Amino acid sequence: MLTAAPIARENLFESMRDGVLVMDLSDKLVDYNRAAAEMLEDLDAAAIGRPLAQLFLPAGKEAVDYVMNSNPQISEEQELVWHSGGEVRYYQVRSSPVQKHDGHLAGRMIMLIDVTERTLLQEKLLQLATIDSLTGIYNRTHFMELSRQRLKEAADSAAPFSVILLDIDFFKSINDRYGHQHGDMALQHVVGVCRQHVREGDVFGRYGGEEFVLSLPGTPLEEAALISERIRKDIEHSTFAALTGTIKITASFGVAEAFRRSISLEELLSEADHALYSSKRNGRNAVHLYGVSSITRFKPM
Repeated sequence: MLTAAPIARENLFESMRDGVLVMDLSDKLVDYNRAAAEMLEDLDAAAIGRPLAQLFLPAGKEAVDYVMNSNPQISEEQELVWHSGGEVRYYQVRSSPVQKHDGHLAGRMIMLIDVTERTLLQEKLLQLATIDSLTGIYNRTHFMELSRQRLKEAADSAAPFSVILLDIDFFKSINDRYGHQHGDMALQHVVGVCRQHVREGDVFGRYGGEEFVLSLPGTPLEEAALISERIRKDIEHSTFAALTGTIKITASFGVAEAFRRSISLEELLSEADHALYSSKRNGRNAVHLYGVSSITRFKPM
C-alpha cells in the first residue's frame, strides 16, 4: 500500500481531464498536470517557480484580473474568458486552499475546467429566446420585457419615454409579386435602415410580421417624431435589389409618449398603434403622433 499510494495518486493526477495547478504560499507554481499543460501556453518544467500572474498573462485581461483580485486563503469559483492560441475559450476556475496536516496553510490548488461548449450552448439558447432569427433584432417577448423595465425607470425619474411603431406599406404585394424570399429581404432592409438611427439605450424589436417597434427612454414626443421622420425618409429613398430589378418600399409610423406616469407599456403601444393606423388610412408613408387630445400628422419644419 505504501508503494501503491503515490503511484495511484500520480496516475489520477495525470489522467484528469481538468487542468490542475498547485501553488505555494507565494502563489508560485509547485506542480501541474498534463491537462493544465495543454490549457496554458508555455507551461512546462521550466515554469516551476513562476508566479501565477505570469502563467495567466497570455490568457488575457480577465485571467490577469482574476489573479490580482482572488484570495488564496478562501475557496472561490469564477468563469473566465480565456484566450489561447488565437482561440477564445471559457474556463471555470476553482481555487481552494491547501493545508498541511497541522492545519497551517501550504498554498492553494487551482482547477481549470473547460466549459466552452456549455457556455456557447447557453449563449445560443439565450439568443434563440431573445432574438428574432430573420432580422437579428429583439423578438417581441424580449422587447416587451426590456421596455417595461425602461418605462418604469423613466416613470420613477420623471423622464420622458416614447415609442415608435412602424409598418412596411403594401408588404403583402411584395410577397405576392416577388416571393417570400424578397419579402424577407425587405424586412432585413428596413431593419438595416432603422439600425442607423437606433441610439444607445433605445430598444429595437420586431413587433410581428412586417411591423417593428422602438422604445426611446429619455425622449419626448417631438424628438421621437423627428427620429421617425428621418427613418421614414431613409426608407423611402433607399432600394434593395431583386432579380427583376430594384424594389422601392415605404413605411408608415405611429408615435406616442408616456404622458401619464401610471400608463402601462401595452397602453402606450396601443396609442402608437392608433397613430400608425391614421398614417395607413391617410395615404401611408407618413408619421402620425398620438397627442394628449388628438392624433395629428407630423410635419417637420
